[in-house]
Amino acid sequence: MSKQASNKVKIKIDLLNEGFQGPQEDEILHWLEPLFADPQIKISRNEVYISFSMITLNDMQQLNKQYRQKDKPTNVLSFPCTIPNAPHGFLGDIVLCAPQIEKEATEQAKELKAHWAHLVIHGTLHLLGYDHETEQDANIMENLEITLLEKLSFPNPYGELHE
Repeated sequence: MSKQASNKVKIKIDLLNEGFQGPQEDEILHWLEPLFADPQIKISRNEVYISFSMITLNDMQQLNKQYRQKDKPTNVLSFPCTIPNAPHGFLGDIVLCAPQIEKEATEQAKELKAHWAHLVIHGTLHLLGYDHETEQDANIMENLEITLLEKLSFPNPYGELHE
């Protein structure tokens, strides 16, 4: 499925949903549109392609252990494409753990759809080179997430920390 962002970047995604209740392709595209239309996002392509997969807690724990040396499930992992000038603007893969996302939304008293939108944006920013390893980088990334989510009428996912 694809959609044109307002800055003429065509966004194409594939969604592998192993039977989990989660966002559909049209919702994900809607959440990505303001990201690729934002002037802060520097992208030299007129087309981007991202693969999204939803996986189990056990599969996510294995991936998190293998790639981040953390033996526990997490909500989202991003795997940027390492091929220079990849065909069709392929940015990479985003893996989402539906059970973990649902658990966090409940524990943190967040609207489930808002939490999904946040993690889709968060994972995509990682594909674009953003990270939160230093306080300065975390502030840049978090403020951009807050701005993008606000454009989608979702609340600040970080609560009072950034208000």
